[in-house]
Amino acid sequence: MDYSNGNKLNQQGSNLENQGQNFSNIPPQNSIRNLKIIIGVLVVLLVGALGVAGYYIFGNKNISQTEQPTPTQATNAPKSNPTPTPPTKSQNTSNSESFVVPQNAVIANQKTVAWNGKNYTITQYCQGTVQNQKIEVNITYSGQMSAPFCIGNNILVLGYNGIQVKIDETKVDSNDKALALDFPLDNGKSFITKNGELLLKYSVDSCLTAGNCGIGQPIIVNLDISLNNGSARKLNNFPESWEGEPIWNSSQTRAVFLPRTGGAGCTMGPITGYDLQKDRVISSIQSACGVPKGTDVVGNPKNSWSNLQWNNDLQASATISFPNGKTQVVTLDFK
Repeated sequence: MDYSNGNKLNQQGSNLENQGQNFSNIPPQNSIRNLKIIIGVLVVLLVGALGVAGYYIFGNKNISQTEQPTPTQATNAPKSNPTPTPPTKSQNTSNSESFVVPQNAVIANQKTVAWNGKNYTITQYCQGTVQNQKIEVNITYSGQMSAPFCIGNNILVLGYNGIQVKIDETKVDSNDKALALDFPLDNGKSFITKNGELLLKYSVDSCLTAGNCGIGQPIIVNLDISLNNGSARKLNNFPESWEGEPIWNSSQTRAVFLPRTGGAGCTMGPITGYDLQKDRVISSIQSACGVPKGTDVVGNPKNSWSNLQWNNDLQASATISFPNGKTQVVTLDFK
């Protein structure tokens, strides 16, 4: 039999065995596969690391560009000086904000009050001519008095603790328009409420400035200055002098008035109530003379008010007496 082919197979097999034995310097196939896996993992890790690094580098750059501090945040950049706004009258002012009186202004009138252990001055400055009117004995004032007033620019200033606050500025060009500074309540004394509100008259007054003091000249309260903070407001509805002296509630925020009428031919009037906080007036429906036993011009009795009092902070009452001897209690309610 011919085994030549078989020998060839045997020779090839031996050759293959020899070849397998001669591959000592070549890594096995499993090692190559593991190496490829390791290299792949390293590539993935490297790409991921580069991506994270890029995010932090470029992301922080974008954040720093888009999240710049607002003007209210602290920065190292030099600060610009904002335009200062003048203080309002209701603000507490500091010395740097104190009103500077013009050099050519002179004092026309000045009054001093004390409250809570401190002194306050209310000064009427004049840029113009100061005049004085001598007022003789009359129905409004006893004795002779001097009433200075300003023809020109009138500046009203409140001074306290070295601070000056401008309250009002008005130009006056004639005597009949001159402004008079006065304490109209409590027989010419300063009146300050428990809350520190100083009630003044600062208005045209022909009696004080021109000596025209006829019967029935009203005494007007038209200015309320807070001594707490230097704020001021005009009062448009405070009852005039012929309503009588005010009777205040316990908090001195509201007042009631009896009509100042009496004697022969008295004119009857209602009880008048005034709310200082709201600058508002209320009145009773009923009317009577402001003194007990009021009469008309021939002596006939008329309705009369008496016993005006506060029942609580929001309600006052008075008694009205009729000529027939009957009486009625009238209440005045503030809401």
